Amino acid sequence: MLRQTILNANPVIVSAIEKLLDEERRFEQTERRATVREPVARPIIVRPQGTEEQFSAFSKNISTQGIGLISKDKFRPEMTAKIEIYTTGGDSPVFISELRWCQPFGKDWFASGWHFIAAARS
Repeated sequence: MLRQTILNANPVIVSAIEKLLDEERRFEQTERRATVREPVARPIIVRPQGTEEQFSAFSKNISTQGIGLISKDKFRPEMTAKIEIYTTGGDSPVFISELRWCQPFGKDWFASGWHFIAAARS
């Protein structure tokens, strides 16, 4: 149940938000993870290995083993890329990562799971 900070919260809004959170919990339960991921929303740059291409995304969650992304682009199975995570401090970490899965996430969006292989810059 949502923590209500306003006593007179609109019940239609509360119901809609609770449904979204339930959907998110179901999505999280279907993933096979070796480690717990923490929610974190950051701008991401994805640079596939062997190309000059560059894609924008946002992180959804992260662990020491990998990262979940939301993007407008559908990534190729088993692709390897450098993933740069924006930080306010300026030195953004970059990880060489392998795509483990990519699936539709709403209209014209994709969710993807990446496994960290090595730190290219940290």
